[in-house]
Amino acid sequence: MHDLPADRGNLDHVVVGPGGVFLLDSKRWRGSTTVSGDIATVRRVEDPDLSYRLGGVGYLKGLAREVHDRLRTEIRVSVWVEPVIVVWGAFPQRVAGETCKFVHGDDLATWLEQQPKRIDASRVDQLALAIDRGWLGPAKVGLG
Repeated sequence: MHDLPADRGNLDHVVVGPGGVFLLDSKRWRGSTTVSGDIATVRRVEDPDLSYRLGGVGYLKGLAREVHDRLRTEIRVSVWVEPVIVVWGAFPQRVAGETCKFVHGDDLATWLEQQPKRIDASRVDQLALAIDRGWLGPAKVGLG
């Protein structure tokens, strides 16, 4: 699902599959990105001495909690929703992070496919429909 409204802001993408439920937040930072723990540092290409740190994973984790809570309300199932920042641009580590994953956009599909199976295939559609209902309402499920 794409561009869902949230209590604060929006959800770029929510992906449901056998590997779990993932909240994806796309970022196109100008410069080369490195991650230590859950802090991204972007070093500007035009001036390598100019860099900035981004520690906003708490916000994304809060949005992941919102997805979790809405799923629990819809189908009474508690499912971990993993926050993922998708980095588009120079990111030599390709995958990093502790409580929030940072994944290079070119590697995202492979990374998602490689996640250990956490959800039975029969539950994937149920979870996806529950997310639809939680945001779009029962009258709009399946339209789109």
